[in-house]
Amino acid sequence: SSHVGSSHLSLMHDAAERFGRPPSPRSGYAAAPQASAMPSTAVAVCNETHFPMTVLPLLAFQSLACLKPFEAMRGLTETSLNEDALITFLSHQWLSFSSPDPGGVQLRAAQKVFQAILDGRAQSIMSEKDWKTWSSRKSDLAAAFASVGARGFTSEDAKFQAKEFTAETLSQEMSASYVWMDYFSVPQAVNDGLMEAVLSIPHYIERCCFFFVVA
Repeated sequence: SSHVGSSHLSLMHDAAERFGRPPSPRSGYAAAPQASAMPSTAVAVCNETHFPMTVLPLLAFQSLACLKPFEAMRGLTETSLNEDALITFLSHQWLSFSSPDPGGVQLRAAQKVFQAILDGRAQSIMSEKDWKTWSSRKSDLAAAFASVGARGFTSEDAKFQAKEFTAETLSQEMSASYVWMDYFSVPQAVNDGLMEAVLSIPHYIERCCFFFVVA
């Protein structure tokens, strides 16, 4: 098998090689962009998906004792979500070539943060300034996207940006939320959709409400 962490560069090379090839045989998902596409077109297709977004309910994530790959998590992960589903994109560094988190350090760190939010203690893990920005959903970047009508910035996004969270309401929202993480959200075998999922990462990020980095 091939792992996201150990083959990232080769995957990016393979993705570049695929530009201009015929559409993927997977019906319902976009083909890779043409190499001759103008910059504006290249940016536009970043929002398309080549592989269904696969996420894990947050409460199921909290019960994990160790990270397991995509193939082992089938049955626990979900792909059919409501448009207003709250999803957190969890970014992390692979700590070995064969396993992303062999000692479970990153998993426990992420679970600790999520648990604080679920317990209504989100303010305790942020500075006062960060909490004000995070809970109000107001930032210069978000305002810029909304003002120019960025592609993909929908009415649901605008509604979410306008919502102000308290620690309590955030806890309630997060209890029904989902987590995207490469190891269990992306097939680890090349012939199982790995390439298509990697090409879809810009779409996955756009679809998420929160972006957490475990570092």
